[in-house]
Amino acid sequence: MASRKLNKEDDESLDDSEQIELVATVSIKTIVTSSLTSDGAANPMAFNKNIVEGILKFQASCQ
Repeated sequence: MASRKLNKEDDESLDDSEQIELVATVSIKTIVTSSLTSDGAANPMAFNKNIVEGILKFQASCQ
């Protein structure tokens, strides 16, 4: 996994694999964050549901 810091302007210069990786990373962070309860504790049922929904949405966006 690439560990270099990306700026907004870097978006234009990324090759396809880097662009996909960036989208995947942001998507995964969003899925995980949205799976936490308001007090920050993990809610396993919401987490599993959001993971599945997030993966399906991500797959659809890649096609």
